[in-house]
Amino acid sequence: MLGVWVGIGATIVATPIVAALPIVDAGTAIALGVGMGTGVAMGVKDSERSTKLLDD
Repeated sequence: MLGVWVGIGATIVATPIVAALPIVDAGTAIALGVGMGTGVAMGVKDSERSTKLLDD
């Protein structure tokens, strides 16, 4: 659920910046939000799994 909120927040923050730049469009802000949300969701999932280090 955290990934969804981070993605929405990133999209909201990027929207005014994207609106001011004529080169990029709304798809860029949406892609940024989806990318950040996916990354956070995957990071949370990885942090919940316990990783054990192997002793050599």
